[in-house]
Amino acid sequence: MSLQIKSRKFLGLKSITQLRRFLITGGVSTVISYSIFLFSIHLLGLHYIPANILAFCISVIFSYNFNKRWSFEAAKQQGSHLRGYLTLYLITLAVGSLILKITVDFLNIIPEIAFIISLFFTTVINFLGTKFFIFKE
Repeated sequence: MSLQIKSRKFLGLKSITQLRRFLITGGVSTVISYSIFLFSIHLLGLHYIPANILAFCISVIFSYNFNKRWSFEAAKQQGSHLRGYLTLYLITLAVGSLILKITVDFLNIIPEIAFIISLFFTTVINFLGTKFFIFKE
């Protein structure tokens, strides 16, 4: 497939709809994740890295189901989708945790703000990975 056809496909109405739905799902997932993160560090007294992992685990269940069924309207190949999705999100968990560690420990940014900074990076990785590798057409 030529670059021109691929770029037209990426910028098409379906991709815009997918991106919009992905961002809505991601927004809800982010609220879930951030709430669990705050609850974990402030009420449970967890360190910010385990709090991040706990928040990730819970929010990824939500985001997988909504992205598969609604954002990308993927066919029912759950086994292969789930494996790929978990692999992608484990990579972004590692990236997000690394960004969290750097921003908190080296840049002296509070965990509550560092978590939001890491979301900017992981959201881009997640959308591109989900669209082009997990629920690709």
